[in-house]
This record gives sequence, structure tokens and C-alpha cells, in this order.
Amino acid sequence: RSPKDYVNHETFRQMVLEMLQVRTMSRSKFDEWAQNCENSSLRLRWGNSLRTAHRQYLSFLVGELKRLTGLQTERREIALKICKLRGLVSTSVDERNEHGETPLMTAAADGHSQHVLRYLILAGSDVNAARDNGQTAIWLAAQFGHEECIRELVKHIADAEREARVNAPNCDGQTPVFISAQCGHLHCLKTLVELKADPLACDKEGQSPLGQAEANGRPDCVEYLESIASQSADHVKASSGKAGEKPVAKAKHEPGSSRLIITSGDISDIDGFFALAAYARTGADVLFVMSYPAYIGVTGSDPEYVSGNLGLGFKYSAKEVLSRDKEHETVDGKASSYGAFLQRYDRSDDNRLMKCALTDVAFALASQMWAELGAAGKLVFCIGKENTINPFAGKVIKNEVLVYSELPTFKDPKSLMKFDPAHGTFYDVGGAVLDVRLEEYSDIVIDFCGSMSFWDEAWDRRMRAEAVASRVKAAFVMGGILTGQPPVTLPPIEGVLNRFSSATMNQLYSPAASVRFFSYLLHFGVSTYVVTNNVVGVLKADDREESVEDTVVKFLTNNDIHCDLLERSSCLYYDSKYRPPRKPFDFYAALALKEYLRDPSTLEKPDYRATLFFGSLYGTTFVSDKESWAEARDQYLDIVSRMDERAEVALSRAKETEEVKKMAGETGLGVRSLHFALDKETWGLSLAEPEVVADTAAAFAPQEATVGDTGCVSHNPTEAELGGFVQQPVVDAMAPETDEGCGGAAVDSIKATAAYVHGGGGGDSQSGAQPLVQSTKAVMP
Repeated sequence: RSPKDYVNHETFRQMVLEMLQVRTMSRSKFDEWAQNCENSSLRLRWGNSLRTAHRQYLSFLVGELKRLTGLQTERREIALKICKLRGLVSTSVDERNEHGETPLMTAAADGHSQHVLRYLILAGSDVNAARDNGQTAIWLAAQFGHEECIRELVKHIADAEREARVNAPNCDGQTPVFISAQCGHLHCLKTLVELKADPLACDKEGQSPLGQAEANGRPDCVEYLESIASQSADHVKASSGKAGEKPVAKAKHEPGSSRLIITSGDISDIDGFFALAAYARTGADVLFVMSYPAYIGVTGSDPEYVSGNLGLGFKYSAKEVLSRDKEHETVDGKASSYGAFLQRYDRSDDNRLMKCALTDVAFALASQMWAELGAAGKLVFCIGKENTINPFAGKVIKNEVLVYSELPTFKDPKSLMKFDPAHGTFYDVGGAVLDVRLEEYSDIVIDFCGSMSFWDEAWDRRMRAEAVASRVKAAFVMGGILTGQPPVTLPPIEGVLNRFSSATMNQLYSPAASVRFFSYLLHFGVSTYVVTNNVVGVLKADDREESVEDTVVKFLTNNDIHCDLLERSSCLYYDSKYRPPRKPFDFYAALALKEYLRDPSTLEKPDYRATLFFGSLYGTTFVSDKESWAEARDQYLDIVSRMDERAEVALSRAKETEEVKKMAGETGLGVRSLHFALDKETWGLSLAEPEVVADTAAAFAPQEATVGDTGCVSHNPTEAELGGFVQQPVVDAMAPETDEGCGGAAVDSIKATAAYVHGGGGGDSQSGAQPLVQSTKAVMP
């Protein structure tokens, strides 16, 4: 139309009529366009197709978005319109598809342009949102090889959070680096590492990115990750040894002995330090590998997890633990010792705070005890990994930082060193990072008294190297139950405990790592000693009242592990609000290990053999005189079926037994038993001659019991001992605190049974004997 048409009456009338028909015509033309009619076009005034008009409108909105600088509400509305017009969003940026993905996650997974991601984020998309399985937009971009998407997404994350987000794992513990390596996306792998992602982070099964690249035939990724692994020791932060400072220098480790004890350091129970004190008396070097509670690796809380995962623990983070104990941070309006200690750390990340605090507490206690005991060998402190299963509810889990913060050692937090708890870092007692070479030792002995969560693929490869494996002489395992006796461990207790009575804590904490470790022992024929939960006595007299302090002093003194710091720590621990049972679990294994180093033949005297069977899902650990999984399982089920228990406990155990019945054959390992005697006057522990526990009716008599943090039975509880966690006492069949509960022998000592692998390696003086039972379902070495 020309300008003169608008002053012509007839022409103007025609234009108005055309305008009145626009709505009807547009609707009909849109129907044609939606049906993808190739020759359809909308011709009113401009002669443009509907697609062109659509593009022109989008271009107009993009221009408006640039023009409205600083007007966030208007910009968000326009960005949302753009996303809708481009078909990225139906109604909201928070909507989810059938995979549980937001539009932003879908765009990242599909490799859309940076502009598309930017529009979605401007429209209000959450960059950190995740699918139900924990996969974020960054994770999905890494899975499908979209490097530019990763870079764009990271731009929209706060600087303080970037490192955590590029390392955010899915529910299986697999990080974006892990999936990039698995799928062979080298460009994404390099980008993620450039963005501070951890190239060595393993998943919950202990599998590493390097291992995944190797297993899936990704040679470029393997070469890249191997180069990083070889250089990582040179880039690890080291400690200056000065109070409050982080590592700054590196040192080469010079062995102080030809023998090395690798101990799975666990500070959740004081008996872990009992074991360390025993090792201090051997003259050997000790590698203390720190393990961490599973809640440190959990983001958020899932109260419903328990209902669908019987026997597999609880899901909550450090936030719940810290919130529960918030009241203890102040006393009379001032910071308590506990509160002052927590002030050392950044409170923006509860999980990291607790990991750092536990590391600093464990290091301070271990290094100071080592010095007080005058150990001849050297102590090396290693940062391990988080457990994968947490069997205790948030309301009952111990807060070790709270327990030990009352020690004089922690009264001045500023005087203590702070560490960056990077997995796999080795420190000496002065805080310097060490380059530890295991092959420099002639004899290596391992204990499994805490958690083996650190035994991931990388650690397993290191230990399987010929120069190292040939030096591993023996292993000592604390845990497992005897199938011929009623279990002393409890079945699940609603709201308190979620693990099976046939699964003891140390093995349950990280089942996959436990399988890997037992597979290692089986493959190399390592002589392995097992102390079952059935055999551990309680430090509590039947005929007299003794304070915790009196009992502890006697026990520490008469077992030659006394030092002031260990005494004070023990009293704080046993007198804490958690009221744990006074059972020195780890010291039993440590005593056997100590005797082994003195004279291996001491442990070869008892001619009693059995088999250890381990379940890879629930951490089920049976020690039995049977030679097959089925026989051992049936023996256990028969024992359990004859136990006389309260209705609620019997019901819970019945649910467990139904699951145990479904289990197929599991790994079998040949063992020989050891025996202990605990003198109830002096509390001295010693090795004893074999004694077969009779299957008597007395063993099945019901006893009043509650659960301590070990999940084992503590009988005849007081209200204080219950600590408000278990309102009603529960019943168990075994009374380990009494002579009758350990076979009915009326003697002044508690007889205990442990187990030993009759292998072909290490200190076994027999002529290269192989394990009795290779496997009924062998785990591939």
C-alpha cells in the first residue's frame, strides 16, 4: 500500500475488512502450517510464510531482551516466551519429562547451543537441579560429549560453588569426570579437569575414571588419566607443620622399620585407638587410613529410603547431625569447646565441615597418642574415603567431634593443624605430605578393624603390584558372626538401626570395597585372621560395680596400652550421651596381630578350621565350620528360628531371614580359629586354647537388651544407657556379657573365638597350603 491509499475512502474500507479477517485466516493457516504443508504460506500484507513471521517475532523478543538490561522480572518473562516459542518449554522451566529432566537438563543432554542454555537459565532454570538419580545438566552434558554446554553451564554457577558442582556425583557416586571417561569424551574430560573436577574420584563401588576408561576401551582417556595420576603426588597440598596452616611442602617417606601395619582407622569407636596403641608397642611402622561416615557423602535427606531398602542403612547428610547437636555449641551464651572448634571451618558446606573436623580430630589424637606411647616405628596418616552405607539413624549416630572436643587437646583450636582431606594423601606426624612406597617394606600386615572404603580400584591396583603383593603376609578382620551360635547383633530397629543381624558393621559400611578386599586375600592366598562379633567380651563385671574410669585404667594398664590421652579419651567416649557398650572390638584383632609379629606360630596352634562367607549386597558375613554357602546359611537360619525373642524383634528378624533365604552362593574363604580369654578381675586379654561353644538351650534364653553404636547387644539397659534413643528395650538371644552367653562355662574369663585363613602366603609356616574353600561364587580378582 502507498500513503495515498489511506486517504482513499474505498481503499481504506477494504483494508479494514482485511484486518477483520486476520484472526480467521491466521487460524486456518496455522492449521496448515502445523500439518507441515510444504506449499502453505500466509499472505496478508507482507507475503511472508508463517515460519518467517515466527522468526521475526523471535528476533523482536531477542532484541527486547537485550534492551531491558537490569530489569530482571521483565527479562525473565521475555526469556520464558522465547523458550516457549522455540519449543523448549511447554508451561514452565521447572517441568519434567519422562526421565525426570528439566528443559535445561534435556537441552544440555541434546547438545543445544550456548544461546539456548542461556535463555533457559534467564527464564529461571536451576543449573544445579538433578534427576532422581542425581544426574545434573553438567553430568548429562559430560555423558553425551557436549563440552561447550559444560562451559556455558559453569558460567552460571557462583565461583564458590563451581568446584563442588563439576564434581557433583549421581546416586552411584559417579562424577561427570567418571562418565566422560567411561564414554570416551576426552574433550569433556579435559574441560572438567580444567574446571577443577577431581580426575581420580571413584564411585561408591570404588571404581575409578581410569578403570572405566580401560574397561571400555578408551585409549585416549586412559593415556590422559594415567598422566594425571603419575603427576598427582607432585600437586597434592602438603602441610608446613605450623598450627592452623594447610600443607605447603612434600617429603619422601623413609621407613622406620622393615615391617608395616596398614590399619583401617576408624574413630567412631575408641577401640580403634586401643588397636593403634597396641601397634605402637610392636616397633613397626603404621599406616593409619582414615575412613569417614557415609553421611558426609550424602546431599540432602531421604526419610523414605529406609522403607524400600531394608538392611541398607539411612540417607541423610552432615547437616542433620550438626543440627541435632546445635544446642551443644554454646554454654551460658558463650561458645563451648565444641562450638569453638567448629568455628575453625567454613559453615557453608556441612559435609565438608564435618570431614575436615573429623580429619583434624583423628590426626591430633593419633599423632599425640603415638608420641605419648614412645613408639619406635613411624606413624603415617592417610586420607581415606567415605563409607557407602550408614546403618544408624541421624538421631543416634555419634558425633565424634562433640565427644572429643572436651579433651584439653582441643581447648585451644587455633593450636591444632588444619588439613585439606584430599583422598589418598599421606601425612607424617608433623603434617608433611609423604610419598609412601609400600614396596620398601619387607613385611606388610593389614587389619580390617574399621572400614575398607578406601580399598577402591586404584588402591587395589597398587596392592596387586607384584612388588607389593609379595610383601603382604597376613590380614586381621574384625567382624562377621558365627553361624553355629545365636547372633549377638540386632536386626533392623525402626527409626534406629537398618542393617541385618547377619551383617556386621565393618563389612557393611562399604560392601563393594569389602568384596574387593576379600577377593584380594583369596587371589594371593594371604593368611587372614577373623575375630567375630560373637567372641568379644564386655568390660563390665557381673559381681561388682566399677566406674568407667576404674575399668578403663585397668584395661589399658594390664594390656600395656596406657597413656594419659587414651585414658581421658576413653572415659569421655564411654561416659558420653551415646552410652556405647564397653566392648574393645578392635583390640582383639590388634592383640592377634601383635602376637603374629612376635611369633606367627602362636596363631597356628589351634587346629580349628572354618570358612568365611561374604555377601556383596547387605554385607552379610558368616564364619562357619560348613564348607558351602548354602550349608552355612541354613545353619544360621536354623539357629535364628529357635531364638526366643520379643514379638517386635522376632518380626524384624523374620523379615531379615526372608532376604537371607534368597541369597545365592557367596564368596568363601578358608579359616582357622583362634581363642581369647578376658580376665574379669584385671581385664587383661590373652590368647587361649580352643573351646567349642556348645549349642545349649541356655544360649537361646531371652535377655533384655538395647543397641549401642556398634549395633551389638548391651544387656539390662538403664534409662540413661538408652540415651532416649530406644524407648523400649529389645530382646536378643545371646548374652555376651555373661559366661553363660558364651557357652555356659562357669569360669572367671570370657572365652572367645576368632578365625584364621590357612593361606599360602606370608607368615604361614605350613608348606604353601591353599585356602580350604576357593569359592562357591568367586569374585573375579
